Amino acid sequence: MACWSDLASDVLEHITSFPHLPDHHRVSAVCRNWRWVVKQRCFRPAPEFPWLVLGEDDNTKKRKFYNLSEKKHYSIDIPELYGRYISSSSYGWLFAVDTKITGITINPFTREFYELPPFPPYNEYVYDNTASGITINPMQTQILHKAVLSHDPRKRSDFTVMIMFGGPIEVAIWRPGDTTWTRVKFDGTMFDVICFKDNSML
Repeated sequence: MACWSDLASDVLEHITSFPHLPDHHRVSAVCRNWRWVVKQRCFRPAPEFPWLVLGEDDNTKKRKFYNLSEKKHYSIDIPELYGRYISSSSYGWLFAVDTKITGITINPFTREFYELPPFPPYNEYVYDNTASGITINPMQTQILHKAVLSHDPRKRSDFTVMIMFGGPIEVAIWRPGDTTWTRVKFDGTMFDVICFKDNSML
């Protein structure tokens, strides 16, 4: 009888294209060869409902997730997310920000991640009792409203990250290799940003 752990990589890749995400973790636990194939895969698991990202466990620091398909909670140890809050997700990658106003984009299941530069400072408008009704907050606090990817980083290395931040809202972009964010100039009010057919739309 043939040994299951000796199956060819292309056969395993075909097999692992069918299970849902929880089963990918069970497949990766079979043996070293199966775990390597799952980790190196460049395709998505079978379609399913999105997972909800919850907070950290106070004791273990593991990140809690909720699988809508199974109606089940999962706790996954992802050290890169310790002390960070999740602002948004794109192509299955999470955008996590810490108190130092730096962030990462990370695939929570393969643990691949990219360090992002500190987010650009901005002046936040706040209401007060002056005649104008608006003043500038000198503290320059940070608010990351949304972040999107132009492509899945596992499939294309020339991807772009676009963020909405601040109040009033501003937009900035980053590409691998950049050391800072590039602010995007535009006129008018911006409500959302998406990537459509390789183009970013405001």
